[in-house]
Amino acid sequence: MITLPKQTIQPAWHQQLAWRQYATQLFRLISRRRDFTMEFRSGNLIAGVEQRQRRLLINPALLPVPARGTRFDPRTEHGRRTLLLRGLIAHEAGHVVFSALKPAAEPLGWVWNALEDERMERLVTRRFPELAADFAFLGDVMLLKDPSATLDLQNACLVWRWAHDRSDFPFQVPEEHQDLWHHQIRPLVEEAWDAHRDDVVLIAQAILDLLPERSTPPSSLPDLRADGGGMEDVQPEERQQPKHAPQNRQEPPQEDQEGGNGTGEKADEQDTGKASAPRSKNGEESGEQEQPGRGRQEPGEEQQDQTDAGQDAASSTPGERQPDLDPSPPGRTPPSQPGHPAAVRSPGEAGQLPSPPPEPQPTPADDLLFQVDGHARKLAGILAPPGRPARREAHRSRGTFRYDRYQQGAERYFRKKVGEEKPAPFLLRLCVDLSSSMGGPRLNAARDAALMLARAGMYARSRLQVIGFATEAREVVPLELPWQDAAQRLSGLRASGGTRLSSALEVAFAGTARPDEQEVLVIICDGELTGYDVQCCARLLEDRRRTWRHAPLTVLPILIGEGVGGTATYLELFGAAHPVMSLDDISRTLKSALTTVRGR
Repeated sequence: MITLPKQTIQPAWHQQLAWRQYATQLFRLISRRRDFTMEFRSGNLIAGVEQRQRRLLINPALLPVPARGTRFDPRTEHGRRTLLLRGLIAHEAGHVVFSALKPAAEPLGWVWNALEDERMERLVTRRFPELAADFAFLGDVMLLKDPSATLDLQNACLVWRWAHDRSDFPFQVPEEHQDLWHHQIRPLVEEAWDAHRDDVVLIAQAILDLLPERSTPPSSLPDLRADGGGMEDVQPEERQQPKHAPQNRQEPPQEDQEGGNGTGEKADEQDTGKASAPRSKNGEESGEQEQPGRGRQEPGEEQQDQTDAGQDAASSTPGERQPDLDPSPPGRTPPSQPGHPAAVRSPGEAGQLPSPPPEPQPTPADDLLFQVDGHARKLAGILAPPGRPARREAHRSRGTFRYDRYQQGAERYFRKKVGEEKPAPFLLRLCVDLSSSMGGPRLNAARDAALMLARAGMYARSRLQVIGFATEAREVVPLELPWQDAAQRLSGLRASGGTRLSSALEVAFAGTARPDEQEVLVIICDGELTGYDVQCCARLLEDRRRTWRHAPLTVLPILIGEGVGGTATYLELFGAAHPVMSLDDISRTLKSALTTVRGR
């Protein structure tokens, strides 16, 4: 016996309720807002937030993961999807919480966004340390998406945030701009990562003033918009935010820093609210040897900040992210980053990240095809039986000329093709009761029957329409829908609500059949109808019977379940009622009824 391969009929991941709930809960937890709706939208945008519409946009395609070079790569489709989705959602939620309003002018807005992305992600990581691996994986994916050996200064401001801890990445700016990048622009970029939210735009403007030429953002990089900024007040992580200076940072000369780039100590003396780290005698930032700098200091908070800083230093674990430590050698995982995306949270952290949906396992829906395939093949033989083959007979005046019969002097020396017969195709309309009373084994049998009809229609090339009805009716499977899409929709049928058969008849009678089709209406219900619904059904049937002479219609009511109490009602309405208990009963009933219809 040859076994057919299994076919996956599970809906796409972004159409599954578990993934949509997970994404919504994750964004609400990180952004601390419940007034946003989530939408999966295809296009050039990878992720973004529409501030006015309160909408989170995610591209279901996410990002292609390079084969090599990405840290924390789980190397499974489910694991990569989890890390990418969690990183993108946390990124957009971080803009809502920690970012100021994005400048409208370009290219100032683009440079601001490049600086703000890293600053905001560091603040999110302070609140949720287990997201450090997700941001590292997302950054590596975007860094390796379109690696370039040489970058102009403007695009280097963005790429440096991903490449600063990757010593194995060939990051390089043009030779003539090396001094400008290392001594003036790069210190400003790194300073913006630990600056106050209101100072990022000033640093971005200072960087633009230093650029020798303005370039356009690379089109290959995905669009991660920060339109959701400026929606929350200053957070505790910003007031107590430490500044870690990279050990490989070269401090610009004193005269360059005071030369009007808007980011030196002169701005601090004017009380602009901008943070600057304490400096040692040699003029370099002290890093972790001295007390971390402050963004904006509130009165009476100095002692509390020192206590918090001491607690942070005491409670730090090797699994927490220290983004400015020395980069590790190529091919080696940095010890300062968590070894697993789901790191254990430290005591006192508010909120726990929701768990992603489990990796999909073989579901009963995958094996369902093999349960219904045998019934479907038998039913397909009735839907499209073999017709009478054509044959050629001698004819007096028409057909193909036969010289041999003409030479013999036969009266009929022409041959004509006669006797070909093709059975009329069926147009199947299936109305499935999806009310709450159909829950459990009844709905499973009805779903199996719908899949069986869809499979048989594919074999016999007969058209099928599936209508689900409860209080209202909806078209689950329209005509001409491919088998794979029809199977995905039918496998997700759920039962809820009341029962109103008349709504399904309205949808079914609204369609028309082709002149050569035999229309068959199959109703699968548990037999419970209200009096008003029966009256509406009777009126619809009376209107439909007026056109039956030109378009015959056969109705097959199939009543499922043990407590079938509406048999008399269906006999009065449709003239037939077929009680069944399982898929086998439904298959036998359909084969018998369709055989009778075919023989008319």
